[in-house]
Amino acid sequence: MAEPTMPVEIPLWPQEPPFAFPPDADERITERPARPGRPGPNRSVEYVSMPTLAVHTSARPNGTAMLVYPGGGYRYLEIDKEGHHIAAWLARAGITAAVVKYRTCPPSRRQEGRPMPPEIFRAILADGLRAVRLMRHRAPEWDIAPDRIGVMGFSAGGHLVAHLATGYDEADPVADEIGAAGA
Repeated sequence: MAEPTMPVEIPLWPQEPPFAFPPDADERITERPARPGRPGPNRSVEYVSMPTLAVHTSARPNGTAMLVYPGGGYRYLEIDKEGHHIAAWLARAGITAAVVKYRTCPPSRRQEGRPMPPEIFRAILADGLRAVRLMRHRAPEWDIAPDRIGVMGFSAGGHLVAHLATGYDEADPVADEIGAAGA
């Protein structure tokens, strides 16, 4: 398998994301010890308010891409073990992979045993759809066939992916060339 390049992280939105809500704190990365048998970083990130896409390109791209949505209960994201580790493996196999760092629900907006506030999930869903549109828009640059983009997610990321699969026709709240790419 060919070695992938280092990921390039780009913002999902040109300015402040739509449906913005105030974070409780600045974005915070927690570094934990590597897991046994799994070298490399083992980080989680919380208080995400500026979503990004970290693209792992392959040394030998095969035209296929995969968006990876880490889990973490919408409170934080397991950015390495459910994100970058998976994306790096896919890139070694020739698949361009991108880790979606979507917004997380601030603690002040959570209530134990209650669903997430709809306006928060609306923002998170917009991030998820925007990531698909961004991959399609930049497909030529990354040697991707726009009709060969898949999505996968873990835990909350899997829940988000299920919503993407059924809410793909939601209009992009930012009218720009990326939004025109379709989800």
